[in-house]
Amino acid sequence: MTNTLKLSIVTVALVSCSLSLLVNNVSARNIEPLNNDAMASLLGVANFKHVPAVSKRSIFDPSCKGFYNKEVFKKLNHICDDCYNLYRDASVAVKCKSDCFGNPVFEQCLYDLLLENQAEDFSKIIRTLGK
Repeated sequence: MTNTLKLSIVTVALVSCSLSLLVNNVSARNIEPLNNDAMASLLGVANFKHVPAVSKRSIFDPSCKGFYNKEVFKKLNHICDDCYNLYRDASVAVKCKSDCFGNPVFEQCLYDLLLENQAEDFSKIIRTLGK
């Protein structure tokens, strides 16, 4: 059975359960949460306790080994997104974010977005992120 088919079956089951609860006037406040075995069965894994957790850094470039600051990543990502919007080329966004933003494409994006007066500040930030 394909993953898409499994997902469709789970979705239909969840919708059916939700609709039957609504018909029977059951609110979300009085429903017990699923235990680990039920969740494992629903997700199709052997043991829910051993499903790997997603770390907070995993959504960012793994080459960024320095300090973690959500606002800094957000600002740097915003520059790459703006650069993508300027050129409408997906490779620009990917290359801009590569090597933890320490690449010539990011630098060029700063100039193209008329942020060259802040280039040295961004360079210092990028050096602390990547190390």
